[in-house]
Amino acid sequence: MNIDADGNVTPCCNWKSHNNADNPYCGNVKEQTLEQIWNGEVYRKIRRDMASGDLRESGCAKCMIIVRGEPSKFRYDEDVEAELTAREGPSSPYAKNMALLKQEVAAGAEVMEAKPTVLSVTPSYACNIRCVHCYQEPLRTKDLNQPSLFEQISDLAPVLSHISCGGGEPFLLPIWKDFIDQVDLDENPYLTFAACTNATLLTPGMVERIEKFKRVQIGISMDAGTKEVYENVRIKSKFETVDKNAERLVQITKSRPGSYVSMSMAVMRNNIEDVANFFIYSASRGATSGLSPVMAMPSDQAITCFNDPQKELPRWRAALDRAIEAVKTIDYVKHHISLDEEGVRRNYFAQIKFVRDQIPWEIEARHHIYIEGELPASLLERPTTKLDELIVIFSPAAASPAAAPLYFSKIDGARFSVFLPPGSYRIGIIKRFDWPKYNLSWQVKISANGLALFERTLGGSIQNDIINDAEPISSASAEGYAPIYAFQENTNTWVSAEAGSNVANCSYIGIRLNGEEKPPLKEVRVQWAFDYCTPVKVALQYSDDGNVWSTDAIHKPGLKDATKTFWWEAITAKSGVPHCYWRLLALANGSGHMAVGQIQFIKR
Repeated sequence: MNIDADGNVTPCCNWKSHNNADNPYCGNVKEQTLEQIWNGEVYRKIRRDMASGDLRESGCAKCMIIVRGEPSKFRYDEDVEAELTAREGPSSPYAKNMALLKQEVAAGAEVMEAKPTVLSVTPSYACNIRCVHCYQEPLRTKDLNQPSLFEQISDLAPVLSHISCGGGEPFLLPIWKDFIDQVDLDENPYLTFAACTNATLLTPGMVERIEKFKRVQIGISMDAGTKEVYENVRIKSKFETVDKNAERLVQITKSRPGSYVSMSMAVMRNNIEDVANFFIYSASRGATSGLSPVMAMPSDQAITCFNDPQKELPRWRAALDRAIEAVKTIDYVKHHISLDEEGVRRNYFAQIKFVRDQIPWEIEARHHIYIEGELPASLLERPTTKLDELIVIFSPAAASPAAAPLYFSKIDGARFSVFLPPGSYRIGIIKRFDWPKYNLSWQVKISANGLALFERTLGGSIQNDIINDAEPISSASAEGYAPIYAFQENTNTWVSAEAGSNVANCSYIGIRLNGEEKPPLKEVRVQWAFDYCTPVKVALQYSDDGNVWSTDAIHKPGLKDATKTFWWEAITAKSGVPHCYWRLLALANGSGHMAVGQIQFIKR
């Protein structure tokens, strides 16, 4: 069980990361007890699908561990087998629960009487340092603040195999100091203590507490192998302090079988050229190594997003090649990492390959043009400050609106600079630590000679027959119901400011086509919202200047069924000639405003 500072529960830390964002949460500890979540609907489905061997349906097929081919063994203390096979049977709470758990797993049970044995909890995102890539940066003030959760964790302590203390920085949080002080290791001598730490706050008192546990498994977020890169990524932290504390933690683990220190590196723009040094450094300290690529957020650190790919990609390729060579030459027996050197190397090669596979190398071959200029004032919703750092992101217009950005630029005032291939792009202005989101009302076109043309656009469906290279036009809109909503799936509705008798011959919604080539119209597909917000009669009209309008077709929406909501109708265009403007004008009012859930202009 993995619990975050919002109270959300997942089965593991990879459940909603690295291409798994669509996996559902299992529940929330603010609304349910751990026992209710443990046997809730999501957990039952996972068990059912896992028992049938269906990794895709279970939500685990894209797991980073599965993709990299790493083993994922049943996590428990094998020393308990002596109790389980004893003539008198298991006696400790841990052994009794483990016996029941094994039986239920073997039987493919969906509802478990056995209690969870592995718990990872992040009660707060509070941290004493700042990292350039950390998704928790905007969330530092979040605190679960659930006293009942600590009681539930304490109740589970006698049967736990593994407790992972999360943060923020776990050694900063009182909850973990209290837990370590209060846990009864005579009742459960099998409990493994684990934590992911930045290793900056390790005191002699904390070392003494940790040494009480039979097994200690510590992850140190290192993100570098050299002082310069480390302090460039992990702001307010000193390399020498962490180096000293890492050595102390390794000494604790040396005397405890099954214990280890593992150093992790979030591979990003600021440190990818230090990957080889990271493998060398972690091995020299007697620690294993783990790589995890930064993807999507923050966009200016993601290894899937570029400012100058033809400069960046060759350097990144060379850096990963150096990492392969470093892994080949490190003596893992000498550094007490493993007697199975080839096994370690296979694991590290797979990690490097996983990072390499996330990088879109194919864009290196494309022709890129240096673009610099000023963003339109109406596109910038807020000023850039040091506390509110903004970046502009770009994604090919043909890609899904949900696609991760492929290019980015920092914003200096209103100016930007980036290398882009000629073409059309969705754009978004976001804070560094915002998840990528595009302004679907805008698009930028990059010409072959390097000119950037910012245009308003519909930004709706990417179907080939739908006109998107246009901007919305409408009569006045009700507050909060902008016309752009009618051109985008799964958003709000456009509603006219006019209502009742003021709708007729006044309320309209349509498009102004961009570009020199304007396709002739085949039909208009309109999704009416409600019967009382639908005009009795409408006209499909066109214009070449936006002032003089001609009627192409008259249509009466189907209003016989008063229970209708959000239904589609098609209006066929009769004119086969291209025009600059098209609109749907109300000719006879309904009982309220004019409202459109969605509208699509279909080209011939």
